[in-house]
Amino acid sequence: MLSSIQVLRGIAAVMVVVFHVLGFQIGSSGVDIFFVISGFIMFHTNRNVFGLAGAAILFFKRRILRIAPLYWLCTAFAFWPGVEPQTLVASVLFVPVRSEDGSIHTVLVPGWTLNFEMFFYIVFAAGLMLPRKCGLPAIVATLSALILLGLATKPTQAAFIYWTNPLILEFVFGLAIAYAYELGKTLSSKMGMGMFGLGVLILAIFSLSHYPTPDRVYAGYLALGWGLPAALIVAGAALSDRGAFATARWRIPRLLGDASYSIYLTHLLVFYALLLVFHALNFHVPHLGIPIVLAALLVGICVHFYVERPIGRILNSRFSTSVADRPPPVAMRV
Repeated sequence: MLSSIQVLRGIAAVMVVVFHVLGFQIGSSGVDIFFVISGFIMFHTNRNVFGLAGAAILFFKRRILRIAPLYWLCTAFAFWPGVEPQTLVASVLFVPVRSEDGSIHTVLVPGWTLNFEMFFYIVFAAGLMLPRKCGLPAIVATLSALILLGLATKPTQAAFIYWTNPLILEFVFGLAIAYAYELGKTLSSKMGMGMFGLGVLILAIFSLSHYPTPDRVYAGYLALGWGLPAALIVAGAALSDRGAFATARWRIPRLLGDASYSIYLTHLLVFYALLLVFHALNFHVPHLGIPIVLAALLVGICVHFYVERPIGRILNSRFSTSVADRPPPVAMRV
């Protein structure tokens, strides 16, 4: 994994935690950064398996084993008796559905982003069935066409609202950055940090702006107003990987990057649990925001080392996603 991308994952995780705990709006753009990073990583780590027999199945198996177990475990902790059965089933299957009150949500709040991720994985896996010169354009064309379809038809069914949402354009931004990286496109450290800084500045401006009514125009506003600067940030970091982000002083952010998935899934569970404790002890919660953020990060790191990684080792060993289960060599391309 590129060191700069790991650092950025750590930063994005902290941003989301800060948004939920302290209410700083710019922190919500950590999700947009995650989406761009996801597009980057999927192409970067699978660029040589397009068109290989079995590559799509292996890719999707690995994604399920990577994403689902910890998410399902955290969903179990977030479950409460009032959850509607269809919401629980849909959350577990990564399928958006409406609740009886008309809202679209998952049992575990951050799960809404995993619904987007899983749909992207499905589209990406389909693209892996083709040679790369066709597969990558097919992925981009499919996602772009779905966005245009959504803008034209304005679907009301929950799943199609997600699957045609302009936010999926952020995955396309990540694919484009990864493709540029593979072609050897690089930025000087100064240029990369300048692009990174410009992205941060734009995000800060948008975080202070007033949003229009939450509809499809709003989603497009987020995809461009937040997605593009998120792409600038990822491009600035990834394309200048030998710059500042690759140095030893970024050790803690890289640790946070390794644990970013655990932090992302558990931070609200930690937040709500501490709120209950503080309320019972009659503590004044607004003055405890920073300690809650630090506690959420610490718990997420512990979950990464003592839950996520052991589960991953067991499942990878059980379901064989290592060398013996890889696609056949290039000579057997289909």
